[in-house]
Amino acid sequence: MQMKKNFAHPGIVPAKLWLFLKVNLLVSTALYLLFLTLNPNYTLSTFLFSLAAAISSSALVYLLMAVVLFPFIYLKRSSYYLALLLIVAVNFLILADFFIFRLYKMHINPMVLNIILSPAAQESVHIGIIAMLSIGIALIGFMALELWLLRTIRRIDTARATALNRQSRRLLVLPLLLIILSEKITFGVASLRNNTLLVQKARVIPLYQPLTFNRLAKRYFGYIPPPKLPSLAQDSALQYPLNPLQYDTVEPLPHIFIFGSDATRADMVTHEIMPHIYDFAGTSLHFTRHHSGGNTTRFGLFSLFYGLNAAYWFAFLNEQKGSLLFDALLHQGYAINITNSTDLRWPEFRQTAFVKINDLIQDAFQGEPWQKDRQSTDAFKAWLAEQNSSQPLFSFVFFDAPHGPYSYPKEAACFKPDNNGIINYMSLSKNDAPVLLNMYKNANHYVDGLFQELFDALKAKGVYENSIIIVTSDHGEEFFEFGNFGHNSSFSDAQTNSFLIIKIPGMPPQRIDRLSSHVDIVPFIMKRIGVRNPPSDYSNGIDLLAGTRESLSISNWNNYAVKTSQYVAVFSKKPSALLAPELRHNSDYTLATDLSIEHFTPYILQSLQESSAFFK
Repeated sequence: MQMKKNFAHPGIVPAKLWLFLKVNLLVSTALYLLFLTLNPNYTLSTFLFSLAAAISSSALVYLLMAVVLFPFIYLKRSSYYLALLLIVAVNFLILADFFIFRLYKMHINPMVLNIILSPAAQESVHIGIIAMLSIGIALIGFMALELWLLRTIRRIDTARATALNRQSRRLLVLPLLLIILSEKITFGVASLRNNTLLVQKARVIPLYQPLTFNRLAKRYFGYIPPPKLPSLAQDSALQYPLNPLQYDTVEPLPHIFIFGSDATRADMVTHEIMPHIYDFAGTSLHFTRHHSGGNTTRFGLFSLFYGLNAAYWFAFLNEQKGSLLFDALLHQGYAINITNSTDLRWPEFRQTAFVKINDLIQDAFQGEPWQKDRQSTDAFKAWLAEQNSSQPLFSFVFFDAPHGPYSYPKEAACFKPDNNGIINYMSLSKNDAPVLLNMYKNANHYVDGLFQELFDALKAKGVYENSIIIVTSDHGEEFFEFGNFGHNSSFSDAQTNSFLIIKIPGMPPQRIDRLSSHVDIVPFIMKRIGVRNPPSDYSNGIDLLAGTRESLSISNWNNYAVKTSQYVAVFSKKPSALLAPELRHNSDYTLATDLSIEHFTPYILQSLQESSAFFK
């Protein structure tokens, strides 16, 4: 008898519960449609897509909610009130996300949650009594609405509820399925055809799940999206730069060369491992506490070439917006060369930083990574030999050998044992660290010789002394020193502390121990080629030589980090860690259990402001 009291007939409660969910789907969809007002100008096609995307995302949220509620459908009141609480939470979060997106140009994420929930942060952002009252009223309003809807639906006769549920299923399920399929296919085709006008509209939709066919089309059909320069002056979600670039006359303009190697961390610059770079550092500015904007290539090089926090990567990729650095270089009459040992379609720098200079790229090299580096060195030297040194020159040369699996010719193995350069990733453990580190040192020692060849070529051309030469890497590499291997797994100094050495004509050598970031390199270059604008017009950085910083931002696919001289705060997008940022010591990457998140409040606020500054 007790069982019968607690559990309803399976045909009674589910019908009313699903009806309750369907009515609320309409309410939540209305809230989702609010986000359409946050997009800039629409065409008919982009508006219809955005409308479908909002409806589709709302429907998928409710599908997930139905899955969560399914085990409770035989319970009487529990299923109703659990549904009520879930719906109130979802609707409140949608509305909160709307106002947060309007403010920060980003959806709720771990850093935003920290600002919302931290008392110290609330004092800094000054939410105000009106906003607090509005939040309270909204929460009470949602609760009152849901209680009224629930009471009304529960009073419906069971047979009538079953009939309404069946009727609504016919009216909702098929149309929603068609909307979801059509907008996903539309997004996939638009992405495949580089229709950035449409793709970038999805950015404002919370929890939007894109569907792309690019890899499938390339792998099975050999299809590569056509190169296309977007014209997004009005429809772009980006406002980059904030003001048009203005120029001063600089005579003579300096030659600029950026030479880099993948995954080379700062402590590789020693007389033993990289003797040529070590000697170069002794005649230049050596930044010892320099960090990349990411712990992986895509995000690290993005921060270097744009001078922007790597959190912007996805928006700039969607809109195929190039780096202003190259706009400025072209405007000032530079001859440009990009020589990269790997194909720049992946990561997608042909669609981002270099989108306007694709015909100036050399990246079609063959063989092992060290062989490609050899070929790219020769390619740069051939390009340089053809140039008229009376014209300002810019070149970026990037080596790949120090990236795993650490490539070098066998005769270049200076550090032993190295297991003949072979890594068994299946059995990899901390015990292998000494051998792996030797392989890594060998690869860096090999490219050190190539760097010297680049320097020698500049000297032979007669441009070495009058050139700005920047030597750096995209990120670091870890060998279990702090519990991880490789990169893209933590924000330890081993993975983010890129080496940075800059030779500036007429400037004496100096060791610079203050904190610096990849985002500071573009402002440094822009000033020296005559860009008059302040860095804040086009960058999150500061001129490397003109200021100091107390913190910097670093990103990868799923995490954000704010790093200071002593600590790093890591915010994860994973649901299990949304409300639990990790606070760690830089020195050993152990948890800083005695440190409060309030210590990072001003730096988090600064990072959020920077990461929204170039959105409309």
